[in-house]
Order: sequence, then structure tokens, then C-alpha cells
Amino acid sequence: MGNILSRLGMSAQRPGFKAYEQNPDQVKVWLKETWPEVQREAKRRRARVYFGDESTIRSDYHRGTTWGVRGDTPVVAKTGRRFSVNMLSAVSPKGHLRFMVTESRVTADVFIDFLRRLLHNAKRSVYLIVDGHPIHRAKKVQEFVRTSQGKLTLVLLPPYSPELNPDELVWHHVKSQRIGRTVVATKEQLMALARSVLHSLQQNTQIIKRFFYEKHVRYILN
Repeated sequence: MGNILSRLGMSAQRPGFKAYEQNPDQVKVWLKETWPEVQREAKRRRARVYFGDESTIRSDYHRGTTWGVRGDTPVVAKTGRRFSVNMLSAVSPKGHLRFMVTESRVTADVFIDFLRRLLHNAKRSVYLIVDGHPIHRAKKVQEFVRTSQGKLTLVLLPPYSPELNPDELVWHHVKSQRIGRTVVATKEQLMALARSVLHSLQQNTQIIKRFFYEKHVRYILN
């Protein structure tokens, strides 16, 4: 069967996943109408566009391989304690990355703290594109946006469409780098490691720009 499928031009691949709740029509409207309109408005206002997201990294997250004697699975000692830290970030098509690492649960107040940091010393207004998570739609957040006097505009992605957010690739990058391959013993060590990897990514604008050209993101940038 494998030979037949190969001759038909097929190969074994790790599948991508898409929520069946996603509305394809809403995705089309976002890509063909909403996103171009955001770009036009941002250009008119000389604003900066970011895509934002949050993620959690746990002490028991591990990724990668190591060498061992054939037939004898290698064992790596690690802590049995379970702890996690939360990360918030935003990326722009120009290759900018802003981030925050916290041990607190991400609430509306924590998200507002991140927004304040995003706007700190910003010479231009900001369009921040996020998913429809309840904290992004919280009354506190909407009030903060209102009191920014036009400095901040929040735009929501279509529901169940993480593949439309290039910032999701930040977490893939972070977790596939040292964090997934390092055994951590304390929450402080995990936080320091997360900040280190994010700082390193922050310096590499070319990697961040490529997030917007991944085939499953499909963004047309003006």
C-alpha cells in the first residue's frame, strides 16, 4: 500500500489540525476584506500593526531526541515537580517582537499590563490583532482601549482560527528551541530560560518576518 501511495505522489506526513467549528466564510472575509482594510487604515494613520497571543510553558514539556544504544531507550533525569509560566507576545510584519513573561495567570488585568508595555514610548498608534478569548473582550480591556484616545485599536480574528495568527509561530519557535530540550528544576529557571529565548528571537527580525509568509498563514503584506 505504501508503494502505491508513493507512486500516486503521496507521502506520510504529520497532519495539520483545524477546528471543525471554524466558519470558512468568516475566514475568507477576514483575508479578503478585514485584513486589507486594517492595512489601509494603519497606513493612513501611520500606525504599527501587531498580532498578539498568549501561551503557557510547563516544566514537563520536552521535545527532541538524544543518542542511545539501539534497543535501549535512554532516560533523562528531570524534576517530578510541575510548574508553569505564562508568556504574552506581539509580532509585527516589520519583524518587531514585544513580549512579557509572568508566573501569574493571564487575566484581563495582566493583559492590560502587557498593553501598557506595548504602548510605552510608542511614537505611533498601534493596531493589535488578537483572537476572541474572553480576556481580550473583557470590559476592563475595552475601557483601557477607549481611554487610550486612539493610541490603541484591538481587532479580533475569526473564531477558531489560530492559523491566521503569526504570533502562534512564536510559541512553536520558543518551545522547539532550548526550552523543550532543557531540563529545568525551578520556576525561576523556567522563566529565565523563556526570557532568554524570546530575547534571542527579538534580535532576529528575519525569522519574525518569515512567520507572516508561512503557507498556513497566507498573509499578503502591503
